[in-house]
Amino acid sequence: MRGIKRISGRPEDMVLMDLPEPQIPRDDWIKIKVAYAGICGSDIKMFRRDCSGLDSKLKPPVIPGHESSGIVWEKGSAVTNIEVGDRVIYHTMVDNCGTCEYCLTGNWGLCSSRKGIGSDLNGAFAEYLVCPAKNAIRIPEEVSLRTAALTEPLACSVRIVEEIGEIRRGEKAVIFGPGPIGACCAVLAKANGAVPVVVGTRHSRHRMNVLKENGIQCFINDENLLENIDNFFGGPADLAVDAVGNEKVFLKALDIVKKLGRVIAGAVDESGKGYAVPMDEVFRRQIKILPSCSSAPKDWHKALTLLWEYHDEFESFISAQYPLEEWKEAFQKAESREGFKIMLKP
Repeated sequence: MRGIKRISGRPEDMVLMDLPEPQIPRDDWIKIKVAYAGICGSDIKMFRRDCSGLDSKLKPPVIPGHESSGIVWEKGSAVTNIEVGDRVIYHTMVDNCGTCEYCLTGNWGLCSSRKGIGSDLNGAFAEYLVCPAKNAIRIPEEVSLRTAALTEPLACSVRIVEEIGEIRRGEKAVIFGPGPIGACCAVLAKANGAVPVVVGTRHSRHRMNVLKENGIQCFINDENLLENIDNFFGGPADLAVDAVGNEKVFLKALDIVKKLGRVIAGAVDESGKGYAVPMDEVFRRQIKILPSCSSAPKDWHKALTLLWEYHDEFESFISAQYPLEEWKEAFQKAESREGFKIMLKP
């Protein structure tokens, strides 16, 4: 098969090559023919970064890619919940222990033994991949394979807005970052009866135009932002989401929310520099600061339901698709943020 493989930990040491088709390693696993694979911001970061350290999220040699949809091509003898030919997505956490407090509460991503498809194990930037059958979820007939490839970022957004943010009907929510995660958070807030506003830079006007077409208010992050938010809502926000991962954005989110407001860190600057958070202000105004990382398996089921209910909105977030042979152009397009969500089609 054809696949894009990160050969070593050296930055950008990734090539398109002929690879052996993966074989099902256990009788409770399945083989999936990849239909679409989204390029995530973390894929870009890992491509540029040195991944040779023991603490690296990406473990070369490995095929990246963790946002995808596909068709079941083969199944192990013990698989009963999925059939060959089923259209599926799959959550990406594998080999969690199943017995620690995190596994028992459904937070597989926090299990110290878990592995990730597309980081520890070969992922979706190839024609085929293998995963446990228990990870696979059938795609509703009403949802296209292309749109279903948004399930992973949408599942992360479900965790941000609903589980961690506990959004409520009538609340006012400001989402910083009109990228795929921010856009999904905005649709989720709206679906929960809240009033969302998305904040971005002038460079992201094209993305905000797509959001406006879907009935979501957007503002430029400039010196007038606080005034614009106050005028639009008639006061401060109940909830703010940092979907950028930037200290300045995070501090602006603190300014946006009311007393007893909630600020969700849906992304973070991973440079190791840390944030200078004014804890006296956080304490005085009793602001809740809540991190939201990755997703839980139940979020994927909710995400698929949302993709069905708001199919056209989410479909509009997909800007382009490229064959594997044009992966470098696709990565450049995703990194430049000229489009919205960029996908590979093996």
